[in-house]
Amino acid sequence: MEKKTDKKTEKKTVAKKTAPKEKKQKKEKAEKKLPFSKLPSLFKKSFTQKKFDSKILKKIYIQSDRENVSSLFVKGANPKKVELLAVPRDKTFTKKEILKYKTLAKEIKGQKGRFKLLPLVAVVAFCAVVGIVVTTFKNPIAAKIIRSGCESAFGAKTDVGKVNLEIFGTSLTVENLAVGNKDDVMKNLFEAQKIEVAFSLTRALRGKFDAQNLEVSGIAFGTERKSSCELPAKAKKEKKQKAEQKDSAFMTSLKAKSDSAIENLKSETASMLGGTDVESIVANVQSQLKTQAASEQAVAQSKEMIAKWQSKPAEIKTQVDSFSSSVSELQSLNVSNIKDVQSLKNALAKIDSAINQGRNLQKTMTSVSGEIKTDSQTVQSLAASVQEAVKHDTDFAAQKLSSAADAFKNAGNIFNSALNSIGYGVLGKYYPYLKKGVDMVSQMKSDSARRAGTSDKKKEAKRKESNRRLPGTTFWFGSQSPAFLIERAYVSGEGFSAEANFITSDQDLLGKPSSANGKFVYSGVTHSADLVVDARSYSKEPLIAVEYSGKGFPLEVDGTKIAVSSGIPSVSGTASVSLKGSAGKDTFAASGRVGVNPVKLTSDGFSSETVTKYYNQALSSVSRLDLGYTAAFTEAAGVNLALTGNFADQFAKALETAARSIGSDAKNAALAKINASIKESSGGALAKANEFMGIKGDIDLQNTNLSDIQKKLDAKRAEIEKRIQDSAKSAVGDALKGATSGSVKNLFGTLKQ
Repeated sequence: MEKKTDKKTEKKTVAKKTAPKEKKQKKEKAEKKLPFSKLPSLFKKSFTQKKFDSKILKKIYIQSDRENVSSLFVKGANPKKVELLAVPRDKTFTKKEILKYKTLAKEIKGQKGRFKLLPLVAVVAFCAVVGIVVTTFKNPIAAKIIRSGCESAFGAKTDVGKVNLEIFGTSLTVENLAVGNKDDVMKNLFEAQKIEVAFSLTRALRGKFDAQNLEVSGIAFGTERKSSCELPAKAKKEKKQKAEQKDSAFMTSLKAKSDSAIENLKSETASMLGGTDVESIVANVQSQLKTQAASEQAVAQSKEMIAKWQSKPAEIKTQVDSFSSSVSELQSLNVSNIKDVQSLKNALAKIDSAINQGRNLQKTMTSVSGEIKTDSQTVQSLAASVQEAVKHDTDFAAQKLSSAADAFKNAGNIFNSALNSIGYGVLGKYYPYLKKGVDMVSQMKSDSARRAGTSDKKKEAKRKESNRRLPGTTFWFGSQSPAFLIERAYVSGEGFSAEANFITSDQDLLGKPSSANGKFVYSGVTHSADLVVDARSYSKEPLIAVEYSGKGFPLEVDGTKIAVSSGIPSVSGTASVSLKGSAGKDTFAASGRVGVNPVKLTSDGFSSETVTKYYNQALSSVSRLDLGYTAAFTEAAGVNLALTGNFADQFAKALETAARSIGSDAKNAALAKINASIKESSGGALAKANEFMGIKGDIDLQNTNLSDIQKKLDAKRAEIEKRIQDSAKSAVGDALKGATSGSVKNLFGTLKQ
């Protein structure tokens, strides 16, 4: 029974576990109603039918909302004012309805009237005051701005006659503008009778300057002033010294080419003889002779040798004479008068002592002779070099004088090098101005590229939802116009006119390069130029392109400012110049022609007076110049300047005439003088060499005398030795004939002693 019970219990448990749970159904809660007090304040008010229509219904644009709100307001709902429309005080609303009514009330309040009377009156009054002030003071303020700007730019007082700024007429007129010349305080740099500018007011209000037309008329230059244009001196601010910048690649290349042209000019003129008289020819040739220098060197060294050996011959002679006196008896010794052997031995000993003394003295003499022989070789070498210099100079002078008439052969190269030097000097003078212009245009191009790469994002105005505009079309100002633009500028005056187009701060927006052209005629001088500046970021054209022509203007070039004593001509004359060129970043190219007629060429010459004389004679004969030129620069090739034309013909002919003017008599007289000078220069050196050789001869003489004494002593020694041997043989013979053996022994004993 227990088991069954357990099974039943188990079944019930399993059934209980496996039976699905029944979901409890939630009871729907009734939506909470909110009272009248929860409505927005606008809906708590009471309105007449007219005000209700204008203040409420008129500002609700959705039809369903209009009907809903209209049904909400009923007459008699406000017990105090039953004739008015109001929401019943006992009416309740859902939370959703309350939120909707609050939104509608907020939108209705946000739709206020277009203007309020009091603020409008205040604004109108303010505008009137501003208008009166601007109308009263706009012209004086504009005049002061123009005056201050011109004085700052030109560094001299500026007079402004009349200014009329028409703000609503979008024009500016300036009359009788006179800008002083700071370098000549009683003259004007220029003056303009009238300047007219027509600008865009719309763009001016947006902070942009757009002049459709700018005209300047009545331009005059160098007019007289009634009062000085000098400005009061301002305290100069100390400028920080900037670190020295390294020379640009152009200036480095220019300096190298200019130095090369100057050196070529010097070397080409160095071979010229020059001179029209004997003295000038002699002076020129003497500066190139070698004898003088060789003689001075030989004299100096010979003097040192002479000082070293001058006292030696007397010293040696004293020693030799003393030795000769001490051995004079031995030299005159009559050996045949000495009969006994012992006396012979004594004489032999004295002679041996004298010989040894002589040998010691001879060793000293040999050392001295060897040393002076070495020095004599040096002196002889110096004398030989002087003689060689004499031969060279004699031949050189003859050859130089005979070839003087051929000095004109490279005259064309000389003149070409001279003008090249001037050309490089002019390039160095004006290149910095070109560089500044190129850098400015290059910066404009970089700015355009930077702006083009930046996407224009419109900034949406942050407005409160309650203040948003009514539905409609929104117009945005585009960025298709640059911040600064002068579409056309025209300047005219007596003998002067110029026009510029599309002067702008951003050529990319405009899509066009800036251009200008002008012509100026003044006192017989004519200038004409066309200029194109292309700073568009996408353009492949040069940054600057220019064409220029001018004639009748004075040309002054000071050659000494390029280099001193280098023969670079100073040019003075009336010039006509044409030029066509272009420039980019670190590159430019130009070509054209230069004509100067008449022209005056002068020079400070060279170190040689005679060369300078001929050179300046030839320069003075040139009365006109007409040449073509090409100039270019790249970082890879450096600066190149080439001149073309037969501009050197006059110079070459004049140099030929000057060279041939040297007569043969003058040449021969000059050659005689030069030879005499060579002989005089070499004579001193050779005399000193001979003086030294005389000292050597004196020492050699004493050496010879000592050798003679030594030979005599050697001869006496040999004679005494022979006498001793003969005496010994005679004694032996006598002993063999009549003496006993004992006597013989005694004899040998005696001989041994």
